[in-house]
Amino acid sequence: MPPDLFESFQLGDLTLANRMVMAPMTRSRADRDGLVTPMMATYYQQRADAGLVVTESVPVSAEAVGYPFTPGIHTDAQAASWTRLTDAVHGVGGRVFIQLQHCGRISHPTLLPDNATPVAHRRCDPRVKQSPMRASGTSSRRARWRPGRSSTS
Repeated sequence: MPPDLFESFQLGDLTLANRMVMAPMTRSRADRDGLVTPMMATYYQQRADAGLVVTESVPVSAEAVGYPFTPGIHTDAQAASWTRLTDAVHGVGGRVFIQLQHCGRISHPTLLPDNATPVAHRRCDPRVKQSPMRASGTSSRRARWRPGRSSTS
């Protein structure tokens, strides 16, 4: 017989109230400094009856930001602001994990310190349309858009 969705579940040394996990979604409700807001604490507290809540993606450094108004964890103030949210979730018996992330090349200079170029495995300029990868895994020349044709043809 399959396990009951509403049974408690042991995840390492953490006991979850049930087997439901709330998947992360980008909410973009942090303030301009990447601090957790009261609205975020309320949002996650309202969903704390899931066995485990996984937060929206949280940039691990100032160079990791890829979306505006996402909560960070890389400054002391940001880390401290998470207490509001975790206290709210734990206060109603919930469990919460932060999803750590680095946006890499999909970021944009307007989101990075000093309008820096996004960090990627190779130089990238977000102002230049990058070409698609060939099937062989090597980059093709810069794609030129032509009406009625796909960029891969």
